[in-house]
Amino acid sequence: MFFSNTVKAEDSIKTYTGELGYSYSGSFTEFKIWSASAKEISVVVDELEPKKLNKDTNTNVWVTRVQGDLTGKEYHYNVRYEDGTYYEKVLDPYGRFLNYDETRNIVYSDSMFLFNNWVNMQTNLDIKNRSKIIYGIDIANFTKSNTWNGTNKNRSKLLGLIETGTSYNNVATGYEHVKNLGITFVELSDLYNNKTMFGINQNFVSGEFGYSGAYELKTVVSSYYYNNIGLISSFDFSNINMLITENLSKIDKDYFNSTSLDLSKEMTRKYIEDVLLYWVKEFKLSGVRLENMQMFDYTFINEIVNKLLTINENLFIYGDASYSIEDENKAGQNNLSKMDKISMENSSLNYALFGNLDTKETIGILDGNYSDTTKNSLKFALLSAADQGDIDYSKVEGISYKKAWENKFTYQLVNNLGFGEGLSLYDKLIINNITGSLNEQKIVLAIGTLMISGGVPRVESGVEFMASYQNFENRENSICTSEEPTAFCFYTTRENKVLDWSFAYSNKDLITSFKSLVNFRKSDTYFVQEYMMNIKKFVKFYDNNEGVMGYTFVAPDPFVGDLEKVLVLFNYSNNEYNIEGFGGEGWQKSFQYNLSTKDGDVIKSKANSIYLSYKIMPQKVNQWILLAIILAIIGGLYYFNIAMNKKLVEQKGYDIKDVSKKYRPFINVRKNRNNVENKDENVNEENNRETLSVEQDENDEELTKKN
Repeated sequence: MFFSNTVKAEDSIKTYTGELGYSYSGSFTEFKIWSASAKEISVVVDELEPKKLNKDTNTNVWVTRVQGDLTGKEYHYNVRYEDGTYYEKVLDPYGRFLNYDETRNIVYSDSMFLFNNWVNMQTNLDIKNRSKIIYGIDIANFTKSNTWNGTNKNRSKLLGLIETGTSYNNVATGYEHVKNLGITFVELSDLYNNKTMFGINQNFVSGEFGYSGAYELKTVVSSYYYNNIGLISSFDFSNINMLITENLSKIDKDYFNSTSLDLSKEMTRKYIEDVLLYWVKEFKLSGVRLENMQMFDYTFINEIVNKLLTINENLFIYGDASYSIEDENKAGQNNLSKMDKISMENSSLNYALFGNLDTKETIGILDGNYSDTTKNSLKFALLSAADQGDIDYSKVEGISYKKAWENKFTYQLVNNLGFGEGLSLYDKLIINNITGSLNEQKIVLAIGTLMISGGVPRVESGVEFMASYQNFENRENSICTSEEPTAFCFYTTRENKVLDWSFAYSNKDLITSFKSLVNFRKSDTYFVQEYMMNIKKFVKFYDNNEGVMGYTFVAPDPFVGDLEKVLVLFNYSNNEYNIEGFGGEGWQKSFQYNLSTKDGDVIKSKANSIYLSYKIMPQKVNQWILLAIILAIIGGLYYFNIAMNKKLVEQKGYDIKDVSKKYRPFINVRKNRNNVENKDENVNEENNRETLSVEQDENDEELTKKN
């Protein structure tokens, strides 16, 4: 839980803006910690005698140096107060490494773990780039199944995420699968240690040493980077381990809260900021996901974002959208226009297509629900929450703030398809009695809708091959098709959803369709609307009230030989319909699924199909282009005239360079200087000119007649 983050008067206590924690060098290590109320602080290295830290009364920073190379040495703090309170074996809140049993901090130099070109390993995708596609991975379950045939030591570990050569029946799995999907970001959750947010979660570390986590994570980042994939890490400061807050409060029991992060405190806010800055800088993150972001003031979020962007100007930052309070100061959907460098997640697409993934009681448009709630939820995702006039926000499901989000740009929406918690999309279809080949068609429709939607697509791993999480053992943490003992039951909780790679083998064609839609998204120049003003003014929905939905985009004038119209049609039903009203010449089909066709003015929309086409405006010539053409013609005639005259002069045996200026703009000719044989030529110059003048008059008369 957070307390209010309104700054209190007590925050006039002297605070500090510099670096905290330890600073390592080969010959000594400097320990630095902040406390306003402690009487005495000492550091214990390797269970030797405690060494006292000295306090700077101007900053309340305590510091000391311990000589020698402390690489691999354990340490902790002891803290004493004026009232006699004494804490020993206190973990460093800024400590980056823990020992094997996580009871002591360890000293290591981060510079130990560097890779080729490590300094330049930053994503080059601008935050507004439409090519961004996020792929969510649960580290523990991604390589846990026996259908992943990698090294047992790396199963459910960081290094398992990048192990090469894995497959199931010759179909790529794990890393081999991910790097060929075309996605641009991998999002990992639970990556940090819940006992020190500066450290790596030891559950995901294969190595035995305290520093192994940092080395392995950097190996993952490096491997993804060379496959054009950036790493995003999720952070949740509202639900951190109480051990962190307890250690902070032991460092200063009168300032920090022992049970939560009090955002009214400047040094608490600094701690959060320092955690994020360290991770982005040290591990070359390409993105940050902030859970419960709406608990922060938006001004604080902007401060953090601006500092993070100095490390990586293309860093992609987004938060979840589970907060509905309309507080003018909070980092909620109502204030997105004041945070134009960050985005927020949206789950309305899940609801629109499948219904609530946490229950079997609701269905979506893929299952025949054509209600206003379903259609408005779909429009919300397609149009990036724009206040376009066709959306009734009170009927949008999957969001808590049921109004038009105050986003300036379409990329400020991250559209989810599937999620870590709840039923998988395939299991939801089974529970909703969708069977047979329709399953694959429905999933392709869902992926296609995601890729055409505005904003940034985020897809949960396994969606692309219809992963199922059937529970064969009991009904706990499951949703079942019925109450009968023979019913099928499916897991919904993240910790039970082990990814079975046999589905990748069974659904190879679906993976191919996924890749095709990803490539279409990344190469598209017409269908994915990027600009909020264009969406608000020029997008109109089509709805036949029987499962066919889409929109048209009429391009604003003036356009010169460019886009005129766009047509997007999804037939979510199991029926074929003839769609009229899209006639005229010049339509070009861009993408189709399930062979919908156009016959004159009628589109034959097949069951469970996608049909995308566009129309190019006939070439227009405006007044400036016309003027340029006229000037080009005049210039051409002028130089053509010069060329012809030059030719005539040379036919008479004169050098064009020696033609007298007095005969311009007609061609002026002088006697060829090649006839000059001595230096005394100028003596007879006057006579020569008179002779030349007579000859020239005759030449000019002849030239004039010919011209």
